[in-house]
Amino acid sequence: MVKKILVLENHRHTLTVLRSLTNAGYDPIVGYHDQIGKKFIQSSRYIKETWLHPKFDEGKKFIEALRVFLKRRNDIAYIFPLGEASSRVLARNYDKIVRFCGILMANPIAIETCINKAMTYKLVCDLNIPFPETSVVQNLTDLNTQIKKLGYPFILKPKTLTLGASFYGKKCIICNSPDEFKKYFPKWPEKYRDLILQKKVSGIRYSCMFTSFKGNIISYFEEKTLRTDTYDGTGNSIDSVSSSPSKQRRDFCELLTRRLDYTGIGCIQFLANEEDGNSYFLEFNPRMDANCALPYFCGVDFPRQAIDVHQYLRNETISLLQYSRDYPVGKRIHWLLGDMSGMLRELKQRKISILQGISWFLKILNTLLKASHHITWSWKDPLPTLVMYKQEFSNIVLKRIGF
Repeated sequence: MVKKILVLENHRHTLTVLRSLTNAGYDPIVGYHDQIGKKFIQSSRYIKETWLHPKFDEGKKFIEALRVFLKRRNDIAYIFPLGEASSRVLARNYDKIVRFCGILMANPIAIETCINKAMTYKLVCDLNIPFPETSVVQNLTDLNTQIKKLGYPFILKPKTLTLGASFYGKKCIICNSPDEFKKYFPKWPEKYRDLILQKKVSGIRYSCMFTSFKGNIISYFEEKTLRTDTYDGTGNSIDSVSSSPSKQRRDFCELLTRRLDYTGIGCIQFLANEEDGNSYFLEFNPRMDANCALPYFCGVDFPRQAIDVHQYLRNETISLLQYSRDYPVGKRIHWLLGDMSGMLRELKQRKISILQGISWFLKILNTLLKASHHITWSWKDPLPTLVMYKQEFSNIVLKRIGF
């Protein structure tokens, strides 16, 4: 009997995971909670079965539905959460679910620590890993006091931010002056009790993807971000390239994974300052990275490795596989949909000028010519990408930007 894996959350990297799992001999079942997700996943040739479930923010309702679903099945070997929302709800209800099948994620304590930025920064500080000067603020008075202490420029962001969510339309906001602070932060957001205030550090973003077993990193890949879907560089990566591994950044990653006794896949991001040569910790994502298609094209199959380490942890295999440290450097990948959407959004919101928009469009054309791979696209499985484009522009982008 072919074993099945329940995949949770539908994002651009879901397709890479589905293709990897199918090639590994598994039948993926993909969960969804809305019509957009349903149309997207059902268009893939790698999907034979789906599961309609409650939203992840309906925690108790989702877990109960998941338990009922798993009780009816004995063919599901693992659950594979791909985003922060599914990882968080599974971590907080781990004992209720793990009795039915394995969960391809790190231990719940590690998940909770990484999701909570304040806890992560404390851990980073304890390990003497460089990171920007940081404080937690809980109200406007506290915030203004800390701004006087840190000065400008600074970055402001939530302690936790679910994948796909936004903070005033961004992952974080950058304030270079008091005028920008008033513009981007008109009032304290009611939905957030705590915010992270951080001194801005200039640098190039590197994503360090890895597979770890009991804290020891056994597979490692570095990606350098060239451009993001926001003009200020704070958004999601849309143009990136495989980079030579940095011993400094790898050592920092292993300090963190060992302290957390981390087993599974993850991604730790750093900002590399070219002037002093130092790398500054940015964030620890205890999940599959959204750009996992790049290492997959380079021969580093993180979805498959996630299965391998958990099979060994559960004594389902007699040995842990040895993975090659080598991968091609300089391979470039492009997310065209995110690139176009970001440009249109920034233009509509007047965050960039017409000339900056033209410059951005020329960069899109240049990247299209130079990128060796494109996120989501596969000649063997083209429909999901086409459906994604149609959905994004008809149901999200055009309505959001008012065209």
